[in-house]
Amino acid sequence: MKIYRFIPFLFFIICISVLIYSYLGWKSKLENVLSSQTPSHSVDNHNFDSNPKLNSTVEDTNTLDNKNLTLKQIESLSRNMDSDIAQLFITKYNSDETLRMLLIGSTSLEAGGDGGAAGLTKSKLKELYGDFIDIDIIISDGTSQDFIDTIDENINWNNKYDLLIIEPFTLNNNGKVVIEDEHQHILMIDEHLKRFNNEAVLIITPSQPILKPNFYLLQINTLKQFALENEIHIIDHWDNWPDVKTDELLSYLNEESLPNSLGAKAWADALLSYFIGE
Repeated sequence: MKIYRFIPFLFFIICISVLIYSYLGWKSKLENVLSSQTPSHSVDNHNFDSNPKLNSTVEDTNTLDNKNLTLKQIESLSRNMDSDIAQLFITKYNSDETLRMLLIGSTSLEAGGDGGAAGLTKSKLKELYGDFIDIDIIISDGTSQDFIDTIDENINWNNKYDLLIIEPFTLNNNGKVVIEDEHQHILMIDEHLKRFNNEAVLIITPSQPILKPNFYLLQINTLKQFALENEIHIIDHWDNWPDVKTDELLSYLNEESLPNSLGAKAWADALLSYFIGE
């Protein structure tokens, strides 16, 4: 009879033991699951391809990096621009659209290393504006007449450029194309530009300085007057160079009288001052 008195107690002990064993087993499994989900801190163990969620995070970060400009920054960068061009930048930004820019010029625009004035300008603008700006460069070694003769072969107008900066081949034209024809060529290029995008804007940047330019200086001055009379914007870089009457100018030119690194920088600095507000 005494044995039966211990049966309930033994049953209680067995139940408690089963519960404890089950709890310990469940805890062990839970720890294993949590351990397997903890990310490794070893670079060698990272496998981005096998983790879609991690890949998505990386892509989202890149997208944010490409669109990190604020309206306030656009307004600051555009503070040296003419008002209509500054407004063009702001309108494109507010519309969440890429601003498409085209640089056209002679070989002097790319001379001087790092892509010359054109390359330096493009690199800096891309650095500051990122994907907000898309920039194409077209270089031609002929006259403005040569360029006009093949204009539709040279330019993909379907890109609908918003802004076209042209060095109008004035130095190449010297002795080959009369001043009036060069000016007509500029107007023809502007006509083509606006045919595909009637909101597009044309900017002139004069050809490079040379030592003691004589008649060429008249061509440059006439170009500036033409731009003024036709309300075409102009970015004049000549003030960034030494006086064209002094031999100091030669330190900005190479043996072929094209811009060297100093000349390219002088030209690019004028363009960048306009587009980044410095």
